[in-house]
Amino acid sequence: MRVEAEAAEHAGESMDLRAAYHAYAGPMYWYALSLLGRAEEAEDVVHDVFVALLQRGKGGAIAQPRAYLLKAVRRQAVRARRRRGREVWYAEEARVSWVEVIGDHDRALDVDRAVRSLPEEQREVVTLKALAELTFREIGQVLGISENTASSRYRLALAKLRRDLGKE
Repeated sequence: MRVEAEAAEHAGESMDLRAAYHAYAGPMYWYALSLLGRAEEAEDVVHDVFVALLQRGKGGAIAQPRAYLLKAVRRQAVRARRRRGREVWYAEEARVSWVEVIGDHDRALDVDRAVRSLPEEQREVVTLKALAELTFREIGQVLGISENTASSRYRLALAKLRRDLGKE
């Protein structure tokens, strides 16, 4: 779901929350699901982000709405994980996103397992790159790291995924 041209076109203008929801809710959901592992929690996180924006009257000038919204999803997901405690759940729904990228359900299950085995910082970069289609610069903004660090984590993750999936 690439909307960079639209975002660039509207940079500095007020963000229409309805349009932002339609453009970004999908990547926001998949990112939340990758962090939380449960569809209900992921839906709640996306909902909470938009409710908070409405309540705060956000929608003002946001230069990169996609990165801004995904960063907000990350903050909400971290809060949700803290409330939940250390318990981690992974739902079948989390695999659906990889099916969309790969197109093969059985292979998506293998990719899902391999991605889950990555260290969290690499897993987040892979998810943001593959499912939310962010640039390394945007990933850096979401995660609060440099563009080079995002790129490095992605390269390390790909090398591990190739090994784990038998591509080397």
